[in-house]
Amino acid sequence: MKATRWTEDQLKAHLGRKEPRPKKAVEPGPRYRSQLEADYAQVLEMRRRSGELVEFGYERIKLRLPGDVWYTPDFDAIDSDGMVLLFEVKGWQREAARIKLRSAIAAYPGFCWYIVGTDQAPRRMLTPDDVPSARRVVK
Repeated sequence: MKATRWTEDQLKAHLGRKEPRPKKAVEPGPRYRSQLEADYAQVLEMRRRSGELVEFGYERIKLRLPGDVWYTPDFDAIDSDGMVLLFEVKGWQREAARIKLRSAIAAYPGFCWYIVGTDQAPRRMLTPDDVPSARRVVK
């Protein structure tokens, strides 16, 4: 079988027909583990801009739990009153994640703990018993 060779003019004509793919903009900042987390980061940013929050961050805090286990909340924030808020963003959760979250709330009751579901409404968890037990956290 004989190979077909293009002339330079044929190659330029062929390449000219294709539109180059636009480069995707690289957004500065952290890469989130889920779209749900990325969406909630926008909610927190709006709250920061409105003055409700002083600052917030993604996976900045690691908490040591009993048994030398570590827990990292999805978001931490400081509100305008100086309170530290910790947010766990979940559409659903495994039992192991639920147990770690319950342990973290018990070990660090001085933080304001919230769980955020697909509706992006934060729900306050005052005690470990407030952690949802079902695989599906909220709507």
